Amino acid sequence: MSTEVGSVPGAGTRAWTRGGTRTWLIIAAVAGLAFGLAAGPVLALAIGPRAPLLVTTDEQPREHTISVTGSGRIFLVPDVAEIRLGVVVQRPKVKDARAAAAEAMNGVIDALRKAGIADRDIRTSTLSLQPVYEYRTDGGAPRIVGYELRNGLTVTVRDLDAIGPAIDDAMAAGATTLDQLTFSLADPSAGERQAREAAMADARGRADTLARAAGVKITGVVSISESVSTPPWPWREGEGAGVKDGTPIMPGVNEVVVSVSVVYLID
Repeated sequence: MSTEVGSVPGAGTRAWTRGGTRTWLIIAAVAGLAFGLAAGPVLALAIGPRAPLLVTTDEQPREHTISVTGSGRIFLVPDVAEIRLGVVVQRPKVKDARAAAAEAMNGVIDALRKAGIADRDIRTSTLSLQPVYEYRTDGGAPRIVGYELRNGLTVTVRDLDAIGPAIDDAMAAGATTLDQLTFSLADPSAGERQAREAAMADARGRADTLARAAGVKITGVVSISESVSTPPWPWREGEGAGVKDGTPIMPGVNEVVVSVSVVYLID
């Protein structure tokens, strides 16, 4: 049997026989298998079939809607009045202004009580003391010549027939100011319900008109919002006749207004 000499790269020169060829082939096969196992996933990732692309979205099909507004107005006779009146006095000294204002206000409160106004409906709303200045024509500094004291009341009158006598008696007892008189409703809820129903009927009528014109049908309601207004009706000094024959008071009516915004579904 002949002997051949070969070289193995990287391992120096060594002798091997033909009978050792099988050993090297086994080593090469094992190495190739190991490389294939290691590189296989990478190659598959690089050249393999592409995974399907998934696209997600949060958007839903939009609903078709009609947005309208409606209003309802109800007129009701008020049953409560609120009067603002008071006493204003000026005196050279603070103690004199306080004493004069207190005497006058006590007379006003007694007159209101005699007119049938309960104490719970008489509330002090203003009490202030301010110096009174005299301004010089020669440009000199102004000087204090007295003091002004203001004491104001807010009076709630629940019997409208007592408004005129209450004002007249209070003015006769020493009240020097009558700032405002307003009328309102003690319980506006009943009027608000009526106005609310009228507002919804108005909104639906508008929506029906729009739906017919567009050739669609209303199928439901998405949202409803409302606002309510019951403004007091004001009376100011000078709107009635003088106190000579008694102050005439005309309460008129109060307006209850409800406005709604409605979004309807259409199909």
